[in-house]
Amino acid sequence: MKKYKSFAILLFAFLLASILAGCIGGEFEFSNGIITGYKGSATEIIVPERINGEIVTGIGSFAFNDADKIKKVEIPNTITSIGTYAFAECSNLEEVILPSTLTEIEDNVFNNCEKLKTISLPDTITSIGNLAFYNTAFTNIDLPDSVTVIGDMAFASCLSLQEITIPNGVSAIYNRTFAGCISLKIVNLPDTLTTIGERAFAEGYSLHTINIPSSVAKIGDEAFIECESLTRLDIPVGVLSIGKSAFAGCDGLETVILPEGLTSISSYLFNECTSLTQITIPDTVTSIGSEAFWGCDNLLVKIPDLVRYIGENAFGGSKSIAITADSGDYALWYAEQNEVTVK
Repeated sequence: MKKYKSFAILLFAFLLASILAGCIGGEFEFSNGIITGYKGSATEIIVPERINGEIVTGIGSFAFNDADKIKKVEIPNTITSIGTYAFAECSNLEEVILPSTLTEIEDNVFNNCEKLKTISLPDTITSIGNLAFYNTAFTNIDLPDSVTVIGDMAFASCLSLQEITIPNGVSAIYNRTFAGCISLKIVNLPDTLTTIGERAFAEGYSLHTINIPSSVAKIGDEAFIECESLTRLDIPVGVLSIGKSAFAGCDGLETVILPEGLTSISSYLFNECTSLTQITIPDTVTSIGSEAFWGCDNLLVKIPDLVRYIGENAFGGSKSIAITADSGDYALWYAEQNEVTVK
């Protein structure tokens, strides 16, 4: 009987030790230096540097996911990695202090933390992953000069974001990075930028000016679609490709200067830019895509001599659209065939 009792005591001690090895105070689930889960209900958390004597080196994927009581998190300098979705869906999280040992914000780490408005990004961060800060509450955020990569939709649907400066060293703004940032007014782009991706600033309703650096060679499809507060656009020499619908629906846009070297105006490029009255099309352009200027009610434009293709309804949608009488021969023929006014 004593033998069985001793065995039971040993078994209980073993199970208790196992439980304590996996958590601290019943809150943190922990294994091999990584916090893998959280069961607490605190509103403010200081992540410990050690658990059961072992150094905490990382926070695992989904570790704090949907922990809706947390308002503030402070992460120590022992942490070198934070996994995907680690704090995603923390609906009341407002402030995060990150360690200087961190080099990467992984995909979806703070996705849909809709009250997150304060975060300190250390100058060791080199990349920000896809959807990392999707639908957060920043009005502005300081990106350290160390950042060279900003992923797809990293700041998409940040409805309160008003200003952003992209650090030198960033060569591409990827797809939808700032899409749906409806309060974004000021964007500062670096001279290292070569590509603006698809829908990068789409639905930026408050964006009233954008200075595209001469280093940019490509602007993707719908990159600035429905940026309705833009009034002037001066695209520098060096931009060789502008995607479909890149500026469609920018109904406040009045003046556009396109760069020498551009050979085609993509379909729907300025579709429904209803305030557009002046546009400079360079002599290098040879084609104009379908519905490129559809609905530009007050536009008078000169078409260069080299243009040999004009797509369907390129100037459709309004009888007020007109081309100048000194446009190229093909353009004048097109106007005659498609009942476009010549002035």
